[in-house]
Amino acid sequence: MFSALRSRLHMSPTTVIATLALVFAMTGGAYAAKKYLITSTKQISPSVLKSLQGKAGTAGPAGPAGPAGASGAGFQGPQGPAGATGGTGKEGPAGKEGTPGKEGSPWTAGGKLPSKKTETGSFSAVAGPFSANTNSSNVVVPISFTVPLATVPQAKVEPEAYNGSNPECPSTTEELEEGTVAKAAPGFLCVYPFFVPETGGEHELKPLAQTVNGTVLLAKFIESLAGEATWGVWAVTAE
Repeated sequence: MFSALRSRLHMSPTTVIATLALVFAMTGGAYAAKKYLITSTKQISPSVLKSLQGKAGTAGPAGPAGPAGASGAGFQGPQGPAGATGGTGKEGPAGKEGTPGKEGSPWTAGGKLPSKKTETGSFSAVAGPFSANTNSSNVVVPISFTVPLATVPQAKVEPEAYNGSNPECPSTTEELEEGTVAKAAPGFLCVYPFFVPETGGEHELKPLAQTVNGTVLLAKFIESLAGEATWGVWAVTAE
């Protein structure tokens, strides 16, 4: 066989041997490659694998941001049941006392008339039926103080012709007729009557009872007609 091949191809014995060796080498390598194909790093020795690993390269540039995802299709859940009512809490501590407020105008409600301050008013009395025995009529006349006093004042009734000579009740007839406010010294109630019955009769006016809230006067009409009246003004000054 080899002789025919050599004579046909005009090859020397050396060339034939080399050609055969090359053929066996190629077929043997292919057989080995098919027989020992590496498909996993587990087939390689760790020491060899470590020597085959290269150094990490530099990080590449950041890629562009991806598009925003679609919003989730959430839904509201049902309302839960109402919780149980809690117990009554403990009472908190008392707060600090506030600062006193300003004095009311003219004075604080429920308070007392300040010292040396004066309040005024008016009164009237109408004669009622007369007693056959005394030919007189007695009428009770109440006077109430808008602001109570701290102490009971001393009451004084001025005569018809008051001229200012009384230091406790210094107002005069002329002053009061002109509209001047009635005056009274501290600790005194001054009553100034204005009218005397025109029928020739007389009347008496005197204090009956005094308190810090007011005074009660007694008006006595003598030899006067029923329906006749007396009236006047008063002033009281706190002590």
